[in-house]
Amino acid sequence: MPFALAAIVALLALPLAARATDAPSETPVAQEITLTSGDTPLSGYLYRPEEPGRHPAVLCLHAFGSDAESLRGTAATLAQFGYVAAAIDLRGAGRSAGKPEFAAGEVQDALATLTYLRQQEWVDPERVALWGAGTGGTVALLAAAADPRLKAAAALLAPTDTAAFTTALAQQAPPLAEAITNAVGATPAQDSDAYRRRSPIHAAARIRAAVLAIYAAQDALVPPIHGRNLRLAMQKAGRSCTVQVHPGNGPAALAGASLAMIRFLNETLRNTPATGSRRSCLLRCMDLLEQLRVRQIAGSPVSADLFTECDIALAAFQAGKYRLADQLLTEALAALARSR
Repeated sequence: MPFALAAIVALLALPLAARATDAPSETPVAQEITLTSGDTPLSGYLYRPEEPGRHPAVLCLHAFGSDAESLRGTAATLAQFGYVAAAIDLRGAGRSAGKPEFAAGEVQDALATLTYLRQQEWVDPERVALWGAGTGGTVALLAAAADPRLKAAAALLAPTDTAAFTTALAQQAPPLAEAITNAVGATPAQDSDAYRRRSPIHAAARIRAAVLAIYAAQDALVPPIHGRNLRLAMQKAGRSCTVQVHPGNGPAALAGASLAMIRFLNETLRNTPATGSRRSCLLRCMDLLEQLRVRQIAGSPVSADLFTECDIALAAFQAGKYRLADQLLTEALAALARSR
């Protein structure tokens, strides 16, 4: 198992600078960007596919206390799947000016960056989505409620009831709770309206975008009830919301989240890779890695033949023979499914 997993990870990591022999270059074009949100200067990073034409775009939003640097890898990966991907320093973070306001001014920052992306000649303005981690997911959902043109919002471990989240933090992580109350300017007891305005469950009726929210079952800081309450609020308003709860806690519990989010974005932004392409290989590889991970956790055996297929697929991928690699990965997934 370890060797097969290492082979698949190597396939996924194969060079951002790799050159295909039967497809356009997959080298993302990387650049630093600057823009303004009202009077607040913002900075960030942008990655885009090298091939010409308009592409779907995804804005990646970091959590409170973090910055865009933490999402550069995510943006670069999305660019490999054919997306223009930006990671922006929200106000008061990284190289951006201003002070953090915890899901208030930050929502305006997200909206300003969406406007910036739609104005770029290599972006399809009608295929734009948000991706947020932690409280970046909170900002993504609130921005989705304010932007009816947005097609999709993907949120990972996103608090949807900011008052409940901050109250729980006061017991479990007091310094973070204090930082949030300082950014808001009050505690939930002192200004319930301020926290209500920062809570996606109270903006759910205005969300027009497709929503995917992912949680870890044993996460004590952001338990899955945040996702369930969001789904209930959206359903009451006649909106659709998909919530996934992965067993466990921590990175291991969310190992399959990247695959789920890329599939979600591919579907909602109409960006499914062509069979036999490099991007199709990467997607199937992520699927196989997740299936093998689940097998490993369960202690289920995997045949040596499957390991051999992974090696052959990796060799084909390295040689730029994507059609062959895609076929081998498809066969490996089918064999794994039959062996359950």
